[in-house]
Amino acid sequence: MDERREVVYGLSVDEARECLALIGEERVQHDAIHGFPNQTVHSFVSQIVRKLYSDEEARSQLQGLQEDAVQSLRDIVRKLAHRHPDEKVHEQLLMDLDELDEHWRVQHAKEPEPGIEYLRRVVTEVRQHPH
Repeated sequence: MDERREVVYGLSVDEARECLALIGEERVQHDAIHGFPNQTVHSFVSQIVRKLYSDEEARSQLQGLQEDAVQSLRDIVRKLAHRHPDEKVHEQLLMDLDELDEHWRVQHAKEPEPGIEYLRRVVTEVRQHPH
């Protein structure tokens, strides 16, 4: 059993579920920083907002819209994490970590992968701040 699998299966179902939710929320935040998930919608909304408001007001409006969208996505990710059946939560967490690794290899090839340290940080945060 590799180290990541050992850490994941050492978690209770509730801890694994919260790790799944936190990783999903962080991924949404990460994607928002590196580009809005749907550029077509973002471009369309930007065009409309820029027609309605001055440059400063438009920036403020767009920032608020993006923050609202990110929060909505974070809420959806959290709900999704709580819909996984108990017996599948650990495997789903491992699959999400594999997806994160793949994202990192493709999108951030010049940066070191988050690795086991990332998982340990998430576990520590979940255990320090249980929901």
